Amino acid sequence: SSVYADVRKQWYQRQEYGKQWYQRRVRGEPFSISATIDRLDYNVSQNLAILRTLDTNSNFYKILNTVTKAFEILGSSATTIPLTLIAAVYLRDTQAGIIFLNLSLAQLFNIVIGGTIKGVVRRPRPSYSDNADMYLVRGVDHYSFPSGHAMMMMLIARFAILFMENTMGKVGVCALCGFITFLRVFTGRHFFLDVVGGGVIGWYSCSLFVRYLWVEKGWLTSLI
Repeated sequence: SSVYADVRKQWYQRQEYGKQWYQRRVRGEPFSISATIDRLDYNVSQNLAILRTLDTNSNFYKILNTVTKAFEILGSSATTIPLTLIAAVYLRDTQAGIIFLNLSLAQLFNIVIGGTIKGVVRRPRPSYSDNADMYLVRGVDHYSFPSGHAMMMMLIARFAILFMENTMGKVGVCALCGFITFLRVFTGRHFFLDVVGGGVIGWYSCSLFVRYLWVEKGWLTSLI
């Protein structure tokens, strides 16, 4: 279809931009600390992007690619925000409803912070992924630092640590968030430092929101 063709064209344009960035930033520039970090990050991330090394025609790759996409969609803000809003509305007369409402608002706050940083840094996505179809679930932006998924997963994990009473529930949520975060490097969507940086930013954006922007019970009825 024309839409898919446009998506592939955009992906290849971004891939070429990423290659040019790598040639200039990682290989072409004289020695500097930042260029050395970029080079190390690129090499480590390329080795961890195992999905790209598999035979794309094999059944194993097709199954694994489908599974990783499912987790990628699950960890996207396009999924997590509606789910937490639904939970907030359903539990609106309880303390859990207030927590879910604040989690929804914290994710929006997270998106603003992440989008701002991406617009300033403008680091290209990894250029070593050969599968243009992967672009279909990347989201609306084309920049790599910080990882939006890592930010969102760390924020949700922090909420779980702070507000969940069940220890096994906390462990389960944190494990799922960590797994989805790791997939960003495994699938070649992000560099390793994109994920690390995203996790740190998500952790502290949660702290900022809980400390300064928390919505109290009296506001709940006016918002949902």
